[in-house]
This record gives sequence, structure tokens and C-alpha cells, in this order.
Amino acid sequence: SYTPIQIAKLYGFPSDADGSGQTLGLIELDGGYRSADIRSYFQNLGLPIPQVKSVSINQAQNHPSTPQSADGEVMLDIEMAGGLAPGANIVVYFAPNTGRGFQDALSTAIHDQLNRPSVISVSWGNAENNWAAQSVLNFDHFAREAAVLGMKLTAACGDSGASDGVNDGKLHVDFPAASPHVLATGGTRLIAMNGLIETETVWNDGVRGGATGGGYSTQFARPEWQQQAVHETMRGVPDVAANADPETGYNILVDGQEAVIGGTSAVAPLW
Repeated sequence: SYTPIQIAKLYGFPSDADGSGQTLGLIELDGGYRSADIRSYFQNLGLPIPQVKSVSINQAQNHPSTPQSADGEVMLDIEMAGGLAPGANIVVYFAPNTGRGFQDALSTAIHDQLNRPSVISVSWGNAENNWAAQSVLNFDHFAREAAVLGMKLTAACGDSGASDGVNDGKLHVDFPAASPHVLATGGTRLIAMNGLIETETVWNDGVRGGATGGGYSTQFARPEWQQQAVHETMRGVPDVAANADPETGYNILVDGQEAVIGGTSAVAPLW
């Protein structure tokens, strides 16, 4: 498993780019964070403690509970983003885990004139066919707005392989990653030795049930910028990838406990 510092070195991130002057927006639909965990985690890494604030949407609040809850997702996002961009401010947008809550969270983040995030990371999603058609259109509209405003929007592709957890024998991709206005992030398995990448392959561990999401949308046509790379007529995902296999995952601190977490939800804040 890796710390953000180790993964930055392995991927060759520029050491002089620390995110200063930028604000990173994180969409969270459950769970919470503890300031003591954030302080301890970054002190142990020898990094500056990032400025983290929360925004409540539709009465949802920062509500930490146990390491087994969605707190792990929230802390993974914060610690990954803060570890790779220690000079950036982090704003966590808490919203109810509903279609409406999801949309309101993204809309609020995009139009947040107080905090003005320059990049928004989304680690939540669902199979494209599980979304109401109008919700897909609404969400894509917000993602288009973000692009027009110059914001970068990253979204995880899911951890259940090409079925995206739907047991109908068909192929499904995750949404909102499938939106052509989103940078869809997939997962790999990364093995390093002596500070160098030894192997990096697709994360596809069918025995234990974990694998990167990916495939072709049934809702969105292939965007113009994919025509040289994608032979199908529909939008292909992921666009990019990084380490996500839980067996080569990331060291985090959540509710006072150390843990190792993976998944493509780590890749969205990484990118």
C-alpha cells in the first residue's frame, strides 16, 4: 500500500506543484470527517495540514461515525487530495444520498461563489441504467456548465467491473463518469520496487469481486475528442486510470484507525 507522497513520486508528479491558490471540491453523500484525524494524518506525513471546510446541502451534515461507514470514503478523498496538493484548500460538499441530493451537491459546488473550487471530485455513482432519464440529463447539464466555467470534474468509474454491479448479464458503465463532460477515472494494480513502478496492469480481481468499471455508455454518443481512440459509436470510459486495487491501496486514517482502502474512488481525487 502507498501514501500520497509515495504515489506522487511513482507517477512523477512535479514536486513544485502543491496546489497553492487552488480550491478542491469533494462531493460526499454520506459519512464525515474528524479534524483530529486530518491533523494527525498530515503531521505523520510531514505535510502541511490542509484547510478543510464543509458545506451543508439539503440539511446533510458532516457526520462521522465509525471506520466501517462512509467515513472511509470521505477520509480517502480528503487525505488523497490533500496529500497530493497540500497547498490547496479543500471544501467538502455534504448532501443526502439521493438523486436530487447528488444533483444539488454538484450544482452548489459549481456555482459556489464563496469558495470557487477549480476542480470537483466525485467518488460516488451508480450504473447508468439505474438513473432516471431526467436525472441523467440534469447531471450532464451541470457537468457541461462546469466545463464551460473552466472547472475540471473527475468521477470514479466504479469497482464492480463491466457489469457495474447489475446482475442482468449485460454490460453497464457508471454514471456520472459516463458523461462526456467528465474525466472518467478507472483503476489499475500497481506494484513498485525500490521507488520505481515494476508493473501496472488493469485492476481485475474477479475472484474477490473487485474490478475497475469501464465500457461504453448507452446514453451518450462518442464525443468528437474520442473518435481517434474509440471505435464504438458511444462514449467510452474510463478516460484515465491509476492505482485502485485494494491490495495495492492507500494508507488512510479514519475515525482514529489506520486502514488501507482502494477503489476507483481513490483515483478521482488523485487525478
